[in-house]
Amino acid sequence: MISLRYLLPLCFSAVALTASPKLPEPTTAQLGGNHFAYPHILTAPEQTPAPEGYKPFHIEHYGRHGSRYHIGQWHYDMPVEVLEKAEKAGVLTSLGMQLLDSARVYRKQAVLRDGDLSDIGALQHQAIGRRIGTNYPEIFKEGTHIDAKSTTVRRCILSMLNEVKELQALYPSLLITTDCSDAEMYYMNACSSDTSVVTRREAARKNILPEFQRRFDNDGSKFLPKLFTSSDFARDSVDAPAFASATIQLLQNTQNHSAQNGFELLEKIFTRDEIKDDWIKNNAYWFIEAGNTPLTGGNLAMEHAWLLDNFIQSADTAVTSANHSVNLRFGHDSIVLPLAILMQLNDLHRSYSSLEDLYGNWANYAVIPMAGNIQMIFYRPEGSTDPKDVIVKVLLNEEEVTLPVAAVDGPYVKWTDLRNYYRSIIDPYLQTHSPRY
Repeated sequence: MISLRYLLPLCFSAVALTASPKLPEPTTAQLGGNHFAYPHILTAPEQTPAPEGYKPFHIEHYGRHGSRYHIGQWHYDMPVEVLEKAEKAGVLTSLGMQLLDSARVYRKQAVLRDGDLSDIGALQHQAIGRRIGTNYPEIFKEGTHIDAKSTTVRRCILSMLNEVKELQALYPSLLITTDCSDAEMYYMNACSSDTSVVTRREAARKNILPEFQRRFDNDGSKFLPKLFTSSDFARDSVDAPAFASATIQLLQNTQNHSAQNGFELLEKIFTRDEIKDDWIKNNAYWFIEAGNTPLTGGNLAMEHAWLLDNFIQSADTAVTSANHSVNLRFGHDSIVLPLAILMQLNDLHRSYSSLEDLYGNWANYAVIPMAGNIQMIFYRPEGSTDPKDVIVKVLLNEEEVTLPVAAVDGPYVKWTDLRNYYRSIIDPYLQTHSPRY
């Protein structure tokens, strides 16, 4: 397992970015970006008690799959192939040999496991399911219906099963249904369903993102001499920026496996600024994918209006019923991020006109770690089925967030206020677009 010392904040030197940092300095693990392992397994943030007389009765949820193996063999193959070439040439340092030995082990463990859920990924969803059950016991009466849906990717299916089995263990009398079908993908996984969004995103990927990312490319001047005894070999045989990114991401992802620990090597090979620079490129990529910015014409998150509409319709059914229920959905980081932006959680929907403004203000690891999730918890006075009596709070990775309507008490808002606000945002889009199956 990862040593706790690697979760302590790093003290980075100043960087030439225009924004004044507002977020806390990230840890080494957080600099993994969307490879950051879910931070809440044994413990989780405390919850604000509901106003007197209000009891939870319903949950709407969308969660990313848990920790996984890398997607694509490139992360495993490139470091090994470069280092084996150096080994054959006799130009590896002892540190380079350590890296090669570890990289070979990681690659072997990943054979035929492209993108598969890891052991830690299973534990993450077991912990989340257990906390849902213990934090809101009033919901889980005999016969409470848990409706769980997953995208058609096996790591998501396994995440769903790990979460619901914890609820079933806590409350054996639950009625649990699970489903995984292409019929649900128009809202469960709507990425690239809107041609206008795709066109604008791809234009920014091509015309804006590469120029920004090149500023943070690793030239190899610091880390290559630590791995290779020959500067000629390093110059002629190593693509320094690509090798640096592959190696950093290979070692960062070891936090997602209980039997791997590449952080010691990571910090021996790369400086804090080198690790941070690699994350800055990754963070900018995710902002272009879903962020609110004139660089992409804004409103990329609106592509996922069908998912928010599904949340609202499901909640509308629940609030007029005397029964208790939970709707769980399991998918991907590429859905959690735009959904959080569309829902205007905290200040994630804030517009930035330059990628330079992101540092210290917008961080992908805060939204889409492995097993990242959004939960809407609904409360009402016992015995009421009047929607006007319902209040709701929203959790992002189990942390209470601010919402775009006035609060009635702490993080709690009136459901009718939040519902009407969201409908005002998504209805014009839904009325002029068709879902893509």
